[in-house]
Amino acid sequence: YNVPGRTGLNISVDTVVELVKHKNIQAMKDATDNIAYAMEVLAKTADLDFDLYSGCDDNMLPFICAGGKGVISVLSNIYPRQTELLAQLALKGDLPKAQPLAYALDPISRLLFIDVNPIMPKAALAKMGVCGEHLRLPLITTTDENKKALFDAMDEFEKLGY
Repeated sequence: YNVPGRTGLNISVDTVVELVKHKNIQAMKDATDNIAYAMEVLAKTADLDFDLYSGCDDNMLPFICAGGKGVISVLSNIYPRQTELLAQLALKGDLPKAQPLAYALDPISRLLFIDVNPIMPKAALAKMGVCGEHLRLPLITTTDENKKALFDAMDEFEKLGY
C-alpha cells in the first residue's frame, strides 16, 4: 500500500519492482494520485504476476485505462453500485459510457477528501441515513460549509439518475 499522503514517504518504482519479485506479493494499492507513477510501475512490472489497484477514486478511469486492475474505493461506501459500474465499464474499455459517469462522480470523489478521512464519508452516510456522524477523537465533524459542498454535489449527481 503506497500512501504518501499518510506516511510522508513514497515507495520508489525501483523498490516496487524489487518487492514484486517476492512470491507473497501479488498486488499493490497505489494512493499516490499520480498516473505517471502508476504507468511507470505498470510498465516495469508488465512481465510479472502483479496487479496494481488505485487507492484514489478521482483517478479510477485513467488508472484502469493505463492498465490498473481496479480501485480500492472510499466512494463505493457512498455509491457502491455506481462505483462498481464505472470500474466495470473502464475494465471493458467502454469509454463512451465510463467517461460521463466518471465526470459525474468526480466532484463527490474530491469532496470526500476535503477533510481528514473518514470525516466526509461519515457525513455523507449520515445524510443518507446509513449511520450517525459519530467520530472518535481526535477527529471532529466537518464544517457546515464542507457539508453543504458535499451534499450539493451528491444532490447534483443523484439528479442524473445513475
